[in-house]
Amino acid sequence: MFRGSVKLLFLSRLLLVSCVNDNILVRDYFTHRGVSRVVGFACGNRENDVKFMKTLNDVFLIASIWNLDSVIGSSAHSLRMLLQNNYRNLGVYVDARCDNYNYTVIYSEATKYFMYDEMHKWLILGRKLDDIVQSLNDDAFDVVTDVAIAVPSLTGYDLYDVYNPCKARGGSLNVTALGFWTEKSGVSIRLEQSKYQRRFDLHGMKLKVGILLSRKFYNLSMDDTILNQGLKAKYGRSRFLYTLLLYMADLFNFTMEIVELNPRKRQDNTAPIFLAFQKQQIDISASPIVMNTERLSMGDIIGPVWPMRSCFLFRTISSAEMKAKQFLRPLDVKVWYVILCTIVIATSVLVILIRQEGIRSVTEGYDLSVLLTIGVMSQQGSVFVPVHYAGRVAFLHILLFSVLIMNYYSASVEKEMRYFNEKRWDRIPESKRYLPLAEGLNRVATGGLAYHTSVDAAYPYIDRHFYPRMICELTEVHLFRAVLALWTKHKSPFTPLLRVGLAKMYDTGIRKRQLKRWSARKPYCPRNMLIAEPLSIQEATPVFVFLTIATTLAIVICIMENLIYWICGPRDDA
Repeated sequence: MFRGSVKLLFLSRLLLVSCVNDNILVRDYFTHRGVSRVVGFACGNRENDVKFMKTLNDVFLIASIWNLDSVIGSSAHSLRMLLQNNYRNLGVYVDARCDNYNYTVIYSEATKYFMYDEMHKWLILGRKLDDIVQSLNDDAFDVVTDVAIAVPSLTGYDLYDVYNPCKARGGSLNVTALGFWTEKSGVSIRLEQSKYQRRFDLHGMKLKVGILLSRKFYNLSMDDTILNQGLKAKYGRSRFLYTLLLYMADLFNFTMEIVELNPRKRQDNTAPIFLAFQKQQIDISASPIVMNTERLSMGDIIGPVWPMRSCFLFRTISSAEMKAKQFLRPLDVKVWYVILCTIVIATSVLVILIRQEGIRSVTEGYDLSVLLTIGVMSQQGSVFVPVHYAGRVAFLHILLFSVLIMNYYSASVEKEMRYFNEKRWDRIPESKRYLPLAEGLNRVATGGLAYHTSVDAAYPYIDRHFYPRMICELTEVHLFRAVLALWTKHKSPFTPLLRVGLAKMYDTGIRKRQLKRWSARKPYCPRNMLIAEPLSIQEATPVFVFLTIATTLAIVICIMENLIYWICGPRDDA
C-alpha cells in the first residue's frame, strides 16, 4: 500500500513537471514569434489550464485555453470566432497528445476559413512526428504557412517546420528541422534564412495561367501567339505580363499551363477571368486588369504593372468656313442682351455716383464711368477707384457681375457635354455607340470625328495607315490615366510569393525594360513638319471684325474730341 502511494505520488509529480515544461515551451515559442494573443486547445484539467494561462500572462501574453470536448461539441461558428484575428498575430496551440480525440475538426475549420496564413502562428505538441503529420489537413497550406510541430527529445523538444506550397497543384508536404527547445536555453532556431528564401523553390509545379484572346490562331501555338511581334498591337499587354511571368517561373522554379479565355462582353471583357478564378480553372491572369475595389472579393492584386492611357484623337485641320458665332455660342442671345443692358445701367449709375467723388465735369464723368466699366468687365483693373461707400458698392457690383459672367461662360463646355449625353448619346442604341478601331481611326484621318480609344491600340494602327502630315496634325485629349495590375484568384497560395517576385522585377529593372519593349511607340512626326497649323482667314474673321469695329469707334471718338476742342476752344475752369 505504501509503495503504491509512492508510485502514484511520483507519477503525479512527473506529470506536473511535464505540464510545467510544456507551458514554458509554449510561452518561449510564442514570445519568440512575437504574438500578442494565444488560443490553446488541450485536454487537461482546470488546474493545468489555469497554470497555462498564468505562465503566458506573466510575459504579457493574452491567453485562453479550451477543452477539446467543448470545442468539438460546439458549432463551427464558435470555433471560427476563436481563431479569428484582427490585424495582429495570433498564436494557436494544439495539444495533440490527448487520446481518443478527433483533432481534424480544428484543422478542417482552419482550412475552410484560410487560417494558415501569415497572421496565424501554429504550434502543435505531440508524441510522434509521423502521427501528427498524417493528421494534418494541408489543403489550405501555402508558402507563408507558419506551422511548427514540437515532439519530445532527450533534452527537451525538437521543433519542425511544416508547409505545402499548394496541394491542389500537386505540391507535397515539406517537413524541415526548425530548431529545438530546452528549459535552460529556451527556443533555438537553426533555420537562419527567411521564409521566402527557404520556400522559393516550387519544384516544377504547374500553374494555370489564363489569357484573354479574342480569336484563335490555328496555325500558331499558344506560346508563339503570345510572343509574336506581329500581334504586338492587339496583345501587347498580355505578352508583356506573360514575359514577366516567364522570369518569375525561372526565379521560383514553376511551369505554366496557358488557359485560353474568350472575352464575351465588349464593355467588360475581363469578366471571364474572374469567372475562371471562381471556378478554380486558373491561378494567375496573364492579361492585366484594372485595379478595382469591387473585385477584391473575386481576386487578389499582386501589384500594378501596366500604365493605361485613353484619349480622344482628332485631326486639327483649318476650316474653310467663317465661324462668326464661335465666340458668342457659349451664351444664349437673350443672355447677351441682358449683359449689355446691365452694362449700360451700371455705367449710368456710375455717372451719377462719380459726381460725389468731386468730379464736376460731365464729359470727364462719362469718360471715367465708361472706362471703369469696361476695365472691370474685362478684369483688367480700373483707372479710378471710388472713395465714398456708394461708389465702392457700385464698383464691387460690376466686379462680381463680371466674375459670374466669366464663370458661366467657362462652364458652357460642361453644359454642352451634359446636353450631348442627354440628347444625343443616351438616344443612340448601344450596338451603335462603339465603332471598331479601324473604322473610327479612318474617320479621324478624313477629319470631322474625335475618336476615343486607348493609345496602346491606336498608336500601331496610326503608324501603319496615317501619312506623316496626318500624324503631325493629330491632337490628343487625355481624359484619365489608370494602372492595370497582375491578378490571382482570391486567397491564392501563390499571392505572397508572386508579390515578392514582382518586387524583384521592379528592383532589377526587368519590368521597366519589358514595358519599353511591349508598349506601343508614339507615331513619329518628322521635324520638317513640326510647324503650327496656320489659322485660316475664315476662322480669324470674327477677331478682325471685332478689332476693326473697336478701332473705328476709337478713331471716331478721337476726331470728335479734337473737333470739339478746335471749335469750342480750351475750357476756362475758373
